[in-house]
Amino acid sequence: MKRIKFFACALALGLALVGCTAFCFGAASTPGPSSSTAPAAPERVVLFDTDSIKITLDGLKTTVEDKPGGTVYTFRKTLTVRTSTPTLEERQARALGRVSADTDTIKIVVSGDLIAVTDKTAGLNYYIH
Repeated sequence: MKRIKFFACALALGLALVGCTAFCFGAASTPGPSSSTAPAAPERVVLFDTDSIKITLDGLKTTVEDKPGGTVYTFRKTLTVRTSTPTLEERQARALGRVSADTDTIKIVVSGDLIAVTDKTAGLNYYIH
């Protein structure tokens, strides 16, 4: 029994020594940008750009531009941390779609974190998650 305890203690001490040595000599560090530099801003991505509509993602912000109508709609995704389980009514309210815009050229429906854009002039549907 004493041999097993001695072996376990020696193994733990050896692993700690290897970890400390790797940390001190930089073997455990990974190459990359230094911590003093700020993280890069999220890149702006144009998802769709047609004659009648332009949809752009910029981080957590989604922009839908109605070119014939000359209006721009902006949606921002928010992250929420909950400590309790949502009720059935809250889940149902989130699942139901809400019409954000309905013009002659475009219709935007938001359901939870899904944005459904209908381009009425081209007869196309776009879904942004």
